Amino acid sequence: MDSENNVTNNETKDTTIVERKPKGSKKGFLVGVICILVILVVVFGIFVFINSRPKNLFEKGINQLTNSLTFVNDEKIDIDTTKGVTNNGSVSFNVSSKMLTKDMLGDQYEAIKQIVDVLNKLQIKYDIKYLDGKFYLSLTPSVDNKDAMSLNYYLNGKNQYVFLDQIFDKYIELDELKSTNDNLKPDDVDYLYDVVKSSFINNMTDEYVSKTKSKITIDEKEINVKKTTFKADTKQLVSFMNNVLNDIKKDKRANEIITSFYSDFAKLEVKEDDIDAKEFSYSVYSKGLMNDVVASDLVVSSDEAVKLSFVEGSKSVMSLYTDDKLQSSLNIVKEKNNTKLEIFDSSNKSLGTIDIKQDDSKITATCNLNIEGAKFDMTVSTDTKKVENHKYSTKGSIKASLSFGGVAIGDITINLDDNTSQGATMDIDTSNSVKYDKLTDEELNTIQNKLMEAIVKILS
Repeated sequence: MDSENNVTNNETKDTTIVERKPKGSKKGFLVGVICILVILVVVFGIFVFINSRPKNLFEKGINQLTNSLTFVNDEKIDIDTTKGVTNNGSVSFNVSSKMLTKDMLGDQYEAIKQIVDVLNKLQIKYDIKYLDGKFYLSLTPSVDNKDAMSLNYYLNGKNQYVFLDQIFDKYIELDELKSTNDNLKPDDVDYLYDVVKSSFINNMTDEYVSKTKSKITIDEKEINVKKTTFKADTKQLVSFMNNVLNDIKKDKRANEIITSFYSDFAKLEVKEDDIDAKEFSYSVYSKGLMNDVVASDLVVSSDEAVKLSFVEGSKSVMSLYTDDKLQSSLNIVKEKNNTKLEIFDSSNKSLGTIDIKQDDSKITATCNLNIEGAKFDMTVSTDTKKVENHKYSTKGSIKASLSFGGVAIGDITINLDDNTSQGATMDIDTSNSVKYDKLTDEELNTIQNKLMEAIVKILS
């Protein structure tokens, strides 16, 4: 019996334990959920705090403005510039005008007509090469497929030369360049921009920053916003700008980029006499818990306060003010592959539009302006296609027309036919060159006379 009772008791105890397990499991699960929620709240709070920091808001404002002013997607071209680049092609012209008559031009008719006729027959062939710090440019004007002369420019490091084919049989050595950008890489400009922007933002310390509540109008609706402002007077601005310069100098790559075209960059220092502004301020306007930046403005005050403001909406607006008086504004409407800009004057009267469209490899920009009776229309288009690996072909044109008071003045069309490829060869022999200041009077006269003959040949 005792053994049976023991078994029974054990079974009862086991049953009791099994029944209690779910209760403990639910409690643990609940504690786990609460811990996760607390962690999420803390993480979210940290994120909101970081998002509301002035430096982050300023960076958002700068990025917002940069993105809004980027109208074309940058198509990647598969060319490694470190292996050299070759461009060759031609530019041609077509000019017409209803005013090109004897009645309108009088005694000047024949001379102007001759120039227009030459332009319509003129073709400028070009050849451009770049490799290992060497640059070569050749321009050959041709009329009715007859070359009059050829102008060649060659840069090797800091040494530069000119060769006038059919004019002078020697390279003419020009003054040595003080600085070059031989080592400039395709992404150097982007890198320099990032370094300057980062330094600019990091030097916006709390001593310069203030926060207030404000209101702005977006898409014709007034909303409440938080205004975060960086403000500096002349003395503070000098200190701020020198801090930025020092940051750039400390960055090895950025320093090398600027020094490549400005050799005295290491000595550059901003002084109060270099700055006309009495006060400088940059403000960003944010809304909501996540501090979404919706507007920004830049104010430079000297004898008058000049303000450039930007408000983002379905129609973004950039405006220029002088002492709080509107001078002009630009409306920006961006869609997937299309950007429309409309320009307004101080009285909010439309001066014209610029329409930019991108369709795969083709980009077309159309400009229509009407200012005080003068109507200007222009269309710029380019179409770049890949021919083969590392080789591209571009067809482009600029078409412009001008009228005044409803009377057509004239039209001009410039056509471009370009081929771009990776790689370049430059076998340039300058061993027989002569320095410009060493040319004899006889050589200078020969060059001058032959240049005149070439010009006459083109015009005739």
